[in-house]
Amino acid sequence: MSEARTECFACRVTGTATFTGLGIYALWSSRAAAPGSPMSKKIVAGLGAALLVGGVLRWRQTGDSVEPTSIQT
Repeated sequence: MSEARTECFACRVTGTATFTGLGIYALWSSRAAAPGSPMSKKIVAGLGAALLVGGVLRWRQTGDSVEPTSIQT
């Protein structure tokens, strides 16, 4: 089952910004000066790196780009 996927540019930017922002926050939370055990910091750092990769993948995700339309009632 192959369906044509369409998405608007704003959705793509929002998704990328969300993943990237959460990744940066997770990496910031895992810095040496932050409270927590070393093991929990490693887990959070891994999650942050995975979220940054998710942001890149979201930006590079292919699909037919469409302009957002307003909902008509």
